[in-house]
Amino acid sequence: GSLLPRSKDAPSILVTTRTLSSVVAELGIESIDLLKFDIEGAERMLFASAKDRACAARLIGEVHLDLLRMSMHEFVELFPNFDLTYMRQTAKNRYIVFAEKKCLPP
Repeated sequence: GSLLPRSKDAPSILVTTRTLSSVVAELGIESIDLLKFDIEGAERMLFASAKDRACAARLIGEVHLDLLRMSMHEFVELFPNFDLTYMRQTAKNRYIVFAEKKCLPP
């Protein structure tokens, strides 16, 4: 499934979503060491807020550029405080990426 419509004939289901920073605050978590994502094109929605991006020290997941309708360069620009240290293409316009915050303690 996806939060994004895949076809006009696909059935829709109403779901409640929350921001990453609100979940972190609710659970009393100070930070996330590694955030894994595979959210079928909703990456921009998850990482739209700088507050949400700041929650995690490292990110790994599948990026669906075709569903996002953006380039890899535009996706990487969402994370100015991160270094993209690994990227592997898995299909046309789909990639596995790993990124770390710059200047993490050893």
